[in-house]
Amino acid sequence: MGEHILKRRLDLGLMQAEAARHLGVSTTTVLSWEKRGREPAIRQWPAILAFLSYDPHPQPQTTAEKLMSVRRRRGWSQKELARDLGVDPTSVARWEASHEPRNRRSRETVDELLAAASRQACTALA
Repeated sequence: MGEHILKRRLDLGLMQAEAARHLGVSTTTVLSWEKRGREPAIRQWPAILAFLSYDPHPQPQTTAEKLMSVRRRRGWSQKELARDLGVDPTSVARWEASHEPRNRRSRETVDELLAAASRQACTALA
């Protein structure tokens, strides 16, 4: 991830401190991403995606990958997504561990979330 941030920062002609201000983090945090390979916290992803103008992760294929992608774009923890969906956080953790929702209601809830996220992504690109 740090390579993407570094490339974008250099393309924009920004110093680490300037990029840090754009990202809402400290210069040390930008340094740790770029040079030390540290992964950003989930809450930092919306700013990073806006800074990069793209998502460097592979296109999600599975339900688990799609849920993680939605959380990353929103900067939400599993607990926050669970609250939004009206489910227990352990359900979200299970779904992200590649265990498909078992009951019809859960499946419908996840399908609705993913459909809405897809529509939002299409609107953002237009």
